[in-house]
Amino acid sequence: MSVVLVSTDDSRYTVEKDIGMRINVVKYRVELAKDMEEILVPKVSGDVLGMLQYCKEHRSDPLVPDNGFPLVPSPTPLPSPFSEWDTKWIRELEQNMLFELILAAHYSKMKPLVELGCTVVADLVKGKTPQEVRDLFRVPEPKTQSACNT
Repeated sequence: MSVVLVSTDDSRYTVEKDIGMRINVVKYRVELAKDMEEILVPKVSGDVLGMLQYCKEHRSDPLVPDNGFPLVPSPTPLPSPFSEWDTKWIRELEQNMLFELILAAHYSKMKPLVELGCTVVADLVKGKTPQEVRDLFRVPEPKTQSACNT
């Protein structure tokens, strides 16, 4: 059986039900309305629904229960739970798509994908100076008090 996922920009993706069910928002809607043909995935654009690639790759993984949000950092580093495929796939994303994906995954309650994306962002800023982080993310220089008074 398949389901049709509809993004906020009206892109439609037909996927097998077990793949769509990896997105908790979709899972809840399927469980509530078993005969629903199309499922709106709010706050997720068509480009970001590319996260279905991630769902396909992880279709046989056990489903992660929807608990634990917001994410709390672990006090000790854990060994990487991410596969080689995960690492390669997410590092190929452009920066703006990475952030959109993290937001969409958080909204969709896909904790493993949120953790993967946040780990990549943490790796990007690790060891960088504040100026290097501003440059990396194109954040303008903060205004000084004297500049604000002019």
